[in-house]
This record gives sequence, C-alpha cells and structure tokens, in this order.
Amino acid sequence: MIPDGLRALIKFVATMVAVVAACASVTQAQFPLRVRVVDAETQRPLGGALVSVATGPALTTAAPAVLASGDGIVLLRVPAIGAYRILVRRIGYAPFTSDTVRVTGTMSVAIMIAVPATRIALATVRVTAKRECDADGLSTSSEAAPVWEEVRKALETSILSRGTSFIVTSGVSTRRILGEDGRFISEDTTAKGTAGARPFQAVDPLVLEQGGYVQGGYRTSMTLYAPDEQVLLSEGFRRLHCLSMGGATRRSGDTTLIGLVFEPRTNNQLSEIQGTIWVDSATSELRRLEYGYMRAPLPFPVPSLGGYVDFRRHRTGAWYVSTWQIRMPRWRTTNMNPSGVALAGFVEVGGAVSVLHERTALSTNLVRTVTGSLFDSLSGRDMPGAVVRIPELGRETTTDFLGRFRFDSVTVGVWDVVADYAPLAAHDIVRVQGVADIVEAQRVDIALAVPSLRSLWTNACQGRPVPEGSGGFVAGVVRDASGSPMSGAAVEFTWKLPPRDSTIQWRLSADSAGRYLACVGAGAGVTVRAMRDSLSSVPVTFSFVPARVAARDVVLATDEEAEAIRVDSTRMVDAGGRGAGATVDGTVRDPGGRGIATARVRVLDVLGEARVGGNGGFVFHGVPPGQHVVSIEAIGYERARRVVRVGAGDSAHIDVRLGRLATLRTVTVSERERVQAVRQEIDSRVSAGHGYVSDSTKLMKYSAIWGAFNVPNARIRNVGSSFTVEVSRVSMGRGFQGIRWCTPQVYLDDARADFDKLSSYPREEIALLEFYSRIANAPLRYTGSGTGTSSGVSDGTCGAVLVWTKNFMRAADMMGKALPRKP
Repeated sequence: MIPDGLRALIKFVATMVAVVAACASVTQAQFPLRVRVVDAETQRPLGGALVSVATGPALTTAAPAVLASGDGIVLLRVPAIGAYRILVRRIGYAPFTSDTVRVTGTMSVAIMIAVPATRIALATVRVTAKRECDADGLSTSSEAAPVWEEVRKALETSILSRGTSFIVTSGVSTRRILGEDGRFISEDTTAKGTAGARPFQAVDPLVLEQGGYVQGGYRTSMTLYAPDEQVLLSEGFRRLHCLSMGGATRRSGDTTLIGLVFEPRTNNQLSEIQGTIWVDSATSELRRLEYGYMRAPLPFPVPSLGGYVDFRRHRTGAWYVSTWQIRMPRWRTTNMNPSGVALAGFVEVGGAVSVLHERTALSTNLVRTVTGSLFDSLSGRDMPGAVVRIPELGRETTTDFLGRFRFDSVTVGVWDVVADYAPLAAHDIVRVQGVADIVEAQRVDIALAVPSLRSLWTNACQGRPVPEGSGGFVAGVVRDASGSPMSGAAVEFTWKLPPRDSTIQWRLSADSAGRYLACVGAGAGVTVRAMRDSLSSVPVTFSFVPARVAARDVVLATDEEAEAIRVDSTRMVDAGGRGAGATVDGTVRDPGGRGIATARVRVLDVLGEARVGGNGGFVFHGVPPGQHVVSIEAIGYERARRVVRVGAGDSAHIDVRLGRLATLRTVTVSERERVQAVRQEIDSRVSAGHGYVSDSTKLMKYSAIWGAFNVPNARIRNVGSSFTVEVSRVSMGRGFQGIRWCTPQVYLDDARADFDKLSSYPREEIALLEFYSRIANAPLRYTGSGTGTSSGVSDGTCGAVLVWTKNFMRAADMMGKALPRKP
C-alpha cells in the first residue's frame, strides 16, 4: 500500500557542536578575562561581534569565540596566566587583533577594546561565471573566498546566538498541501511556543555526509534533510561541495544581493543539495540560503524539490533563522507506472520565528537547576531508566524509578531538553522534547511525555485507522549472521483480528540501513519474519500489550553462515523451563515430509536438548532472550542450523527438512576383509589394555563426550561449541627443555577427522573410543600424526584418538559378535 501523502520527516540540521565546545572550555578554564568591545570612532558597543583569545606569534586560539552582548560585554576564560591578544570579527568589517593583554587572575574590571571600522565592500568583488574549483581542487574559489568569510561569520554568530538568550522568540510551523500544478489545497499552522524553541530537529552533519540529504525510499518512508548553520560550517560540507561565484546577482528592494553558489563535487554519488547563498553586497550580511535536491531516490524526476532558509540580524547583534520552507512530493497509487505511484502534488513544510523582546545580558557565571518527569503515554506509565539530555551543553542523565530527572549547575540560557524513546529512537517519529528557560528563573520543572498512540499513528501509518484496544508499533533492524544491518529485505507481519479471527498480513521493505517500522493492528499473537532473495528468517511470534511498542531485530543467515558461527561453550546457560524466557518449537521432517523421531534439537549456548516426538515435533522451553543458533541433527541426515533472535515470552517456529546423507559405498569382498582386519586389531588392542577405552555404555554415562579424556597426562580446552584435547610430553631438545603440550590426531572409522567433528557426532552412535595419550602406546599405523604443539612445533608424537561408530561395526558384518571390553 502506497500512502497518499508521503511520510517524510523533515529535519532542519541545527547541531550545536560549537556551543558544546565553548561550554566545555569554560568549565575547564580557570582565569576569567572580561572584555568590552566598542567602535573606535563612535564608541558604541559592538553587540554581536565574535570575540576570541589568541596567544603566541602564530596567534593560536586559546579559547573558542564568544558572542558579545548588546552592550559589547564578553566574558572570556583562558587556561593560564599570561599574555594574550584579543581577536574581534564582525560581519562586513575587516578582522581586528588587539595589542597584548596580560591576564593576572585578579582582573575584575572589563578591558576596553576599541575596534577600527574598516569596512569590506563586497560590491567591488568581480563576479564571473567561471567555476574555479573541481573534484580535485580547493572547495572555495579565490573569487568566492571574501564572500564565504562573511558568510562564516554570520553562521558562527547564529549558532552562538542560540545559547546567549539575548532575545526571546516565538515560532510557528506550517504545513501546506498543494496539487500537482501547485494549486493550494489546505494549510495547517501550529504554534511552537516561546523561548526560542525551533520548530525543527537537529542532526549530526556526519549523518548527511555518509547517508546523503534524502534517505529512505518512496515506498516506505523518506526523510529529506535541509542544511543549517552547523552543516554549512562543517568540514564535510566544504570537502564535498564546491563554493564559487556563479555570476548570480539579485535585487531585493533597494539592496543588491550577491550569490555564492554551492554544488556537489562530481565524485559524490549520494543524494545531494545544490543552491545559492545570498549576501547583501553593501553590508556583507547573510540573507538567504536557497537549495534544491539532486539524485534523490525517486521513481521518476520531480521538479521544484528543495527549500530556503532566511537569516535575520537583530539590533542586539544576535542572528536567528526567521523563516524556512521545504517542498517534498506527495504520491498516489496508479497502475499506469511501473513504480505503482504517480505524483499527486506537493507538501510544503515551513516555519517562521519572530522576536518578542530583548533580554538583559547576565553573567555567565550564574548556574541554574533543571528538573522534570518523563511519562510514556503509550503504556500509561512513568519511564524509569530513560536517557534525558541537554544536547547543546553535552549534559546527560537517567530517570529514576519514578521517571524523574535532575540537572544541577546548568549554565544560564534557553536549552532544549530531549528524552530518548529507545524502542523507536532510530525511526524518527517520536520527538520527546521540552524547553528549559533558565535565564531569569532559578529553577524550572519540565513535564516530558511520549506522544499518544493516536498522534504517532497519524504521523507514521499512512492514513490507516487507529486500532482500538490493542495494536501499536513494531520497530527493528534486519541483520545478517554477524549482526550487521542488511538492506533490501522484505519484512512480513501476520496477526488475527477478532471476532472471526480473520488473518491480516502486512509486508514492507527495510530501508538502506536495514531498519523497519510497522503499524500493527493487534497487540498479541503477532508473527514477524524477514525475506530476501531465497533467504527467509525463522518466524517469531510475540505480544506487546500494554506497551504498544515492540523492538524486534530479525536475523537472515545462509546455511554456510549459520555453520560458521562459533558458540562459546564455556558460557552455556541453563534453560529457564516452561514459562520462562522464549520457546523454540517446530517439526523435523525427511525429504518426503515424514517426521524424524530420532532427531536431536539443541540450542547451542543453552544446556539440554529438545526431545522429538514420533511426528517429528519438538518444543524447547526457557530459551534466554537474544540471538541463538539452533542445531538439528539426525543419523543418516545432513545437519541443519538456524539462527533465531527472540525476546522474553516469544515463540519461534522452525519447520525444517533434513537431506539424506550419501549412502555408504558398496562393501566388496576386499573391503569386507579390510574392515574385519581392522576389527580384529581393535579386539587385540582392547585386550592388551594399552590405552584408555570407553565403550558405548561408558560414553553415555559422561555428561559430554569429553569425559572420556579426563585422564592423567591430558587436558581439555573448550573452543566455542567444540573442544580439543592436548597431551603433555617432555622435551629435551637443544632449543627447549621442559613440558610441551600437543594435540593428538583424531580418526573416525579409520579416516582422519578432528575434534570439531567428534564433538558434533551423536554419542549414542559411537561404539568405541580409544585414547592413546602416549606415542609409545599408540598403534604404529596411527603414529607420526601429531597436529601441532603449543610451542608451534609439529613432530607427530602426540598420540591418537580412535573413534569407531556402530555403523562401521555393522558394515563389518559382525552384528552377532559382542564388542570386546577392557578387563
């Protein structure tokens, strides 16, 4: 089912790395330096100037830039007493470096810095249409450099303005529905509150560098990202985009704007943006950023996808985003296109911010307290153990058992307080956020809540009706056997609806990161499985009442991958029994569909095994939550393994057919004579008593087959789900004198094998096991076969392990002869 309106979560990129770095530096620095910056001619304070501290001949930055308040006051902090120089940058003017200032550690009076007004006139910049940077060159052309420097100042100032709280703003967000021809259909407007809260969400620029500006797919969910200050200032943006003067100019009233063009380099194949940054040629102030999307993963080209961001400078010197908008496609289903969709129109999401009033600058030494609570509206419960963050300050805490949280010693400002909702954290439909305005208040208490099911369902579930009584969201990641995300998989859900128990089946596609999000109409008896190409995961059935949200990762593994998984047998756990953990059940059949009653079913990292009934059915109770390898074996059949990931209370169902092993070769007269001769040698060795012999009765008394090797001169080493045996011997060579450990060679029915094969062979099918821990006691024909030593020496003097199966004995046509026993 394709949604009428594409669910696209629009994220305005506004990460606060610079602010976090500044705050961290403040807490680490020890010596304050109060500065007041004024115009050298008019003596007016330079509110909004970027002020930083440098030291040494090379003017190495000693502290990050700080934004001057409306009265030109800046509180800087330096790491040590000494000589420094003050750097002042302001938009439209040449940068200024002061004379040396000495910090003594007892300075209480602000140092006055008079800054000359040397203007930069961008109107004199020669604008051509030549593009000077390419895939291998610099990211900024020589002509664009002066303009980009002024843009950088404005972007840095805008970032710092968010933390200074010199102004109080109010925001609204809008959502317009347009027809295919751009005709207006409807509009919704939502107030976003005061205190400077932005109506958009932050994202790390690295996410855009690695995944592109359009992520997801038009059949499931698509996220369109827009650039903001932190993205434009990031090293990745400069590296991946060319900045040049493209010859563009524009009139805006009486103002002439110069266009700084940015476009992706030719070697970048991800979805990208290109556009123009517009700067006032007279004042050098940043005005607008316009952009459009390139290489978006759409079924066909769609025009006019993109948006704009308007910047404004307040008289206090603070900068802020005044308006923004982004346009995305809206789809309808059709049978006329191979993609199954056609363009129905557009959705325009935007917002506007207005300044309510100015604030008096306060000392940055003041600290406040932020407390609050976190409530899960989906389950109707408080949320203990959840992570709550103040991202701009790099602060993080965890809610207590009542869902309460507390931040002490918080710097004065207006800060976003964000809570992580773990089950849906990767799917961007839940934004649990509040605003802590602690500029004037000493302490604030915030009530955070996960949105209601109706609100989330309307946002994420493509117009489907909200379920009554039960139902909710299932989120997870499709992974391969190693745990890495797997893209391109289909995820299928099945459940039943009362009163007639009608079966509902829903299928969707995981995104490029293997993630999926399903809107499920039932809260119990939901079955999930993933498929890609010929692979299919083990179906897992689960319930998620009353939480309304379930997190379930699904594993897709080939037979070869499942066989390659090694389980640490030293960390095996007991099964929890009926009613505890998860249940793994199913049926083992032969190629003809008949049940195999002799099959063994084991969960490799759980002690015990499931008993198989006459129809091949089995049940294994008490499997701990997590990922497990289930091994299914039967004599005469190929072994099968399945990888399953379960949660507490889940039920995984495995229906497997085992292929038959190749039949034994025809026993000729010469072969029969050889086997009978080997059997006679076995009789002689057992009677002589030179080695350690365990027959089938004795082997079944051990808790595991390695019990046959608990003898002097030997030690057992666990290796994953297998084991190996080492024997000691005395070495008196020139290079080494002492005890060495080495591994004897294993023979299974007179053919070379290894301990891994022995550990997986059913004990009940072994007739006899001979262990010769010393070379002197081993049969001559099996000596000279050592497989290595702990010191790296391999000289074939490590003894031998001879294993004889009941099939081998029957092949010797000696069924009527009793097996010899050691006297």
